[in-house]
Amino acid sequence: MVGEWSARPTIRAADVDREYAAGLLRNASVDGQLTAEEFEQRLDQAMRAKTLGELAGLVGDLQTPTQPRHPTAPATQVRPLAAAPRRYTHSRGRRIAAFVAVVAALLAAGAVLDAADGGPQDSGSTTVYVPDRFQLAGTSAYDSNLADLGLPSTLPIPAGAEFDGGTTISAGNDGARTTYRWHLEYRLSQAETPVDASAVAQFYRDTAHPQQFGETVDQQQPTRATTELRWADALASRGAADYTLQLRATDLPDQGAVRVELDVTTAIQPMRRAPDVPGALAPLLERQNRVSAGQMRYESSRIVQPIGGGPTCTVEQEWSATASEFHAIEKAVRDVGARVVELDDRQYITYSEVRSDCEALAF
Repeated sequence: MVGEWSARPTIRAADVDREYAAGLLRNASVDGQLTAEEFEQRLDQAMRAKTLGELAGLVGDLQTPTQPRHPTAPATQVRPLAAAPRRYTHSRGRRIAAFVAVVAALLAAGAVLDAADGGPQDSGSTTVYVPDRFQLAGTSAYDSNLADLGLPSTLPIPAGAEFDGGTTISAGNDGARTTYRWHLEYRLSQAETPVDASAVAQFYRDTAHPQQFGETVDQQQPTRATTELRWADALASRGAADYTLQLRATDLPDQGAVRVELDVTTAIQPMRRAPDVPGALAPLLERQNRVSAGQMRYESSRIVQPIGGGPTCTVEQEWSATASEFHAIEKAVRDVGARVVELDDRQYITYSEVRSDCEALAF
């Protein structure tokens, strides 16, 4: 994709391009190619990029996982990823038949079935993949975390997911609507069960709710170690899906793990005058030190958790002002350390601060 950006540098960048560039930057930060300061600077520039050429310039010097950097251990048989998916079905008869089949498969594999963990009798799935020595568990353990971030509890998160930071939540106005975006990252260790990027992709194909995320899935494999899925945001027979979903799973053979990145987007109409991030973190924006005047526009908000950051996060708001509005508050804006950028005859003011009370980000 980066090569395509370089070949078409003047083409306007879309949100999906910016999010893809952000993912590359996060990976580079995790494996030490970028310092924390460099990562923050480039991520900010990527979110503001207008053209593909700008994005290419931000990631062109980074190593990408085209092949493992260390020798790979001998291949082991990879089993599908275990889960109790919350899957849409068309009839009660299929649901009952599926449950009988799943119970038989679980007993044969020696897996543990716990109805309290959202077992398949409630899911109605026709397929559950159960690897050897992998305990069946649903996403219910993460329901409260997802709710705190404003995400639907139907977003699949497999058992054993290890969250170590990298979560980003944003909200912004675009024309007549407000768009919300979430970026989540986690690791799946291969210590107990061999699982690879393709098995993770299959897990999401089987568990992503079609009425909420769509039915048409585009799969790509940009490198040998990476598998990507993109769900269409429209259903031909049922109208628009609630959310768009993108998955990027990368094998990390030198770490014995798979890195999973999820990008979720939804939009609401009419546009909200104050596009605060959704969920339990919104009050952090209300307490932020900022200056505004007249009819200034509240453009967007963003909360970013660094890798390994725990309950630490960076809280940002972006406002825009006309020349006269900005002139009236310029000194106060400078005093609080805001960043100012002029674009299309308006001043864009970003208020940013690091906070340590972002408990909702601690999975």
